[in-house]
Amino acid sequence: MIPFPGPTEEIIHQALTDAFENLVFEEVVLAGVIQNHIPEIFLDGWWASIQMISPLPWGHITILVPNNLMNRFTEAILGLIDEQPDEAQNADNLGELLNTLCGRLMSLRSSPDRTFRIGLPEVGHGMAPEMSGPYRCIDCLVGEDHVFLLAPEAFWDDVIWQLDLNNC
Repeated sequence: MIPFPGPTEEIIHQALTDAFENLVFEEVVLAGVIQNHIPEIFLDGWWASIQMISPLPWGHITILVPNNLMNRFTEAILGLIDEQPDEAQNADNLGELLNTLCGRLMSLRSSPDRTFRIGLPEVGHGMAPEMSGPYRCIDCLVGEDHVFLLAPEAFWDDVIWQLDLNNC
């Protein structure tokens, strides 16, 4: 696969589109990108975080999803009808969604012959863990609901990616 051309936001939008349409059958629209700030905190929402290990150990990618939307995602993934998903189902499905999203991000951002490693997803309900270091918050709309994707600032640094690719 050829890395997605264009700015980093296009890569992120493509990865989000691929993951959300394939797993939860939802369209994603980018609403904006904000540096070092989460515009809204979900106290009754879900979060998942994955550590990006290599080729660049540049931190965690975290996703924040409101509770009602996470229920809808789980219903779509599991084909639940007239049944409310439980917390374990939501946690498993959000971890899988973020795992798929991170895989797509890395395959679109790095060269086709490059291997990469990511950690296992950590999932929780309520307040998301704090980000270490500078990051950008990608505000996404899924229908009327906001989903936030937090990615380390280094993800946007083309120089770092080129240096790493030259060291392959």
